[in-house]
Amino acid sequence: MRYATGFNRDTFCGIELDMDTIQNIPSSAKTSSGISANNARQYVTWCAKNTNAAYLHIAEAAPVLSHIKTDNKTGKLIAYLVTDFMKSVK
Repeated sequence: MRYATGFNRDTFCGIELDMDTIQNIPSSAKTSSGISANNARQYVTWCAKNTNAAYLHIAEAAPVLSHIKTDNKTGKLIAYLVTDFMKSVK
C-alpha cells in the first residue's frame, strides 16, 4: 500500500472502497470470500492517515435486496467507515 499511495504523495486523491469486496455484506455481488469488515476499516484508516485524501467513495452497497430482508449491518458498517475516515484524515 505504501508503494501504491506513493504516486499521489504531493496531490489530493480519493479513497475508493467497493462493498462487493467485503465478506457477507449485502451488495450487488455479495461474496463469502472477500476481505473482512475490520480489514476494510483498516484500509480506510491507513489510506486516510497516509495520503492527502479529499474524499471517501463507498460503492455498491445494497442493504435491501429483493430476495432477502433488510440487513442493518450494511448501514452500520458504512457509518463506521465514514467515521474512521473522518477521524484519520490529515
